[in-house]
Amino acid sequence: MDIPPVHVLTGPLGSGKSTLLNRLLHTGLAPDTAIIVNEFGEAGLDRTFIQESSDEVLLMDNGCICCSLRSDLSDTLMRLAALRDEHAWSMRRVIIETSGISDPIPILHTLRSDNRLRDRFRAGSVLCTVDAQAGAAALRERPEYVAQLGAADLALLTKADLVDEPALRDVSAAVASANPLAKVVRTREALYDYLVDAAPRTDHTYDQLESLVPPARRAPHGVQHIVLRYPGPLSWPLFAIWLTRLLFLHGDRILRTKGILFDRDRNAWIGVHAVRRFLHPPIHLKLERPPESGSCLVFITDGIDPARIARSYEELWQASSGHPAEPLS
Repeated sequence: MDIPPVHVLTGPLGSGKSTLLNRLLHTGLAPDTAIIVNEFGEAGLDRTFIQESSDEVLLMDNGCICCSLRSDLSDTLMRLAALRDEHAWSMRRVIIETSGISDPIPILHTLRSDNRLRDRFRAGSVLCTVDAQAGAAALRERPEYVAQLGAADLALLTKADLVDEPALRDVSAAVASANPLAKVVRTREALYDYLVDAAPRTDHTYDQLESLVPPARRAPHGVQHIVLRYPGPLSWPLFAIWLTRLLFLHGDRILRTKGILFDRDRNAWIGVHAVRRFLHPPIHLKLERPPESGSCLVFITDGIDPARIARSYEELWQASSGHPAEPLS
């Protein structure tokens, strides 16, 4: 049985999360999708299509199951797993809608830390709604965007039909500046295709790293990013220790980490991905061609000079034996 991904839908209040969820319920995703919301009333689910209901579970006519997160997230997910097993339900994915001020990171940590969930669910993507009508100024005025957009794998521009093309380009540029690793889409159809693919962070998601601009660039709230490139191979054990220690010490100020590195011991390309202190398991990439620029590592930071990370990384590369470079004090 495939392990279903748990996607997190986040975004500020009024950015269109509930509207998006309702419209997804009426697509082909519904029959094999479970949705977890904070409260049914807050989610604004269209009750015309509710077939069965209880205090915590709604069964929609289209086969989608919706759960209210009234207790522990782990318990809610285990309840979904029990429903799947009991009714032989093909649950291909779970979408969790967070509140407008929620940080998505604790959800990712729950999936990793609860032993009951490890064989039943896997961390999927973080999806962030961005109100195109509110404009790029919203990224500066709403500090919760730093956590939410910084964690995002995909940013969906909502209300895009209400603004002109120049405004959409400005918002897209602001999103790219805050998180150059996030895929920006404008339509629900693009989001649908992304969720159906159900394979975030596979080989093709690392293609964008080569096109990122190396210099650090200033973004709203002091967010910066830096691209580190080195042509040669790397000792994976040294790197793994260095990155783990770096994120342990400074994960609250390193919003995202993503990279592709050549492991000389295994003669293989490896993809790495972290959201603050949440480090996804490394994946072995089957690339059609090696990256022209060699190994590439991207850090998105807020409150720490990325040049300090670059200096520590340079020391790591120069270390041919012994312990890795100290990651920063």
